[in-house]
Amino acid sequence: MGTNNSTISRIPEAEEIMQETGFTPSHLTRLYDRFNVLDKDEKGFLSPKDFESIRELTFNPLGERIISAFFADGKDTLSFRSFVTILAHFRPLDKTRQPRDACSPEPINSRTSKLKCECQSPHTAIFQSFV
Repeated sequence: MGTNNSTISRIPEAEEIMQETGFTPSHLTRLYDRFNVLDKDEKGFLSPKDFESIRELTFNPLGERIISAFFADGKDTLSFRSFVTILAHFRPLDKTRQPRDACSPEPINSRTSKLKCECQSPHTAIFQSFV
């Protein structure tokens, strides 16, 4: 447990990211380690090329779409905070969570936020034109 606290202190803005995403310190630490493995050149950000080094994505017929979901804004770099924020959309819904008050922000992994994330994907533009 002490190791986890020292590891979490290496992560920039860790407390804010955990608050925003709902990830635990151990989850955030694992994601930080994975981010750093992908960032082979130690640039401090990821590019689409970094994702292309993931063998499973290379062979996945949807690999290009998965990668482009991380770079939907037309950007070609991804910070750790953005990486974690995108992944937080895929966290399961917290069924034990208390109802939020009207003034608090929508949780990042709520059904509404997940739907907004999907609708922002460049691949859904085709479908949105039919709606």
